[in-house]
Order: sequence, then C-alpha cells, then structure tokens
Amino acid sequence: STLELDRRQRQMCIRDSSSTDCKNLSTIMVGIYDLLEGKSVNDFKSDYNSLVDSVLAFTGTPLRVTCVGLPDFSQAPGLPASAGTAQEAKIKIQSYNGAIAEVAIDKGVGFANILPISEVSYEFMLAEDDFHPAAPQHLLWANVIAGEVENGLD
Repeated sequence: STLELDRRQRQMCIRDSSSTDCKNLSTIMVGIYDLLEGKSVNDFKSDYNSLVDSVLAFTGTPLRVTCVGLPDFSQAPGLPASAGTAQEAKIKIQSYNGAIAEVAIDKGVGFANILPISEVSYEFMLAEDDFHPAAPQHLLWANVIAGEVENGLD
C-alpha cells in the first residue's frame, strides 16, 4: 500500500538522510539572533542568500523550499535591550522580513509571512521568559507555514 511505502521511505531516510529521496522539503526560519546581535540588513541578506543557495543545492528544486519571515516580537515584555526600543525593533524586523521576502522571490521559493499573525498574538502567547513564543504561538505560525508549504507541493 502507499501508506506502507511512505513508512518504509521514512525509515530509510532515518537510516540514510543523504539519500536523494529524503531531500524533498525544507523550511528556513533564521534571523532573530542576527537582528539581536546588530547585524546589518545588507549583511543578513547576503548571508541569507547564501543559505538559501545551499538549501536549494540540497533539495534540488525551489518548489520544496519555504522561507519563513520573522515574527513581531517587538512588544514582548522581555525584549532584549540589544533590539532597541519596541519601535526600533519593529522597524528592524520589517527590514529583515523585506530582505527575506526579496531573496525568496529572487530564488523562486515560497515565503511564509508570520508577521501579521504574530502582531496580534505574540505578546499574549509567551514562554516564562516573556520573550520566546509559547507553544500556542508556534501552532499559529505552523498553520501559516503549512499553507505556504502546501502551495509548493501542488
């Protein structure tokens, strides 16, 4: 059956992740620590471009790659001082997301924009440190990401 074949393929991928049959889907969600460490948008975009190129070499097709934008963590009570004020952080997040979207368009990969859903929910769905997202926030993001991934699989 197809289900049995899928199960066997997953087991094979666990044993040998270098198999080309296993390299069929990647999501990329990076940048928050770059932003917090003060990396310029131009340097981030250059690094991000290289990262997407590496992932594309791994997957072999842009249809199986989805870039995920940054959430809006600017209103989190535990916002690190390195992010600046809430307004400064928001501007930086938007700039980074612009760079991510530009790379995604240039490379022909998907772009999952989690910013809108995080703008209305992030500060209410936080872990105990008042900065990192709690599980319900991740679930909201996963739904947005899954929708974009599905677009690439059609």
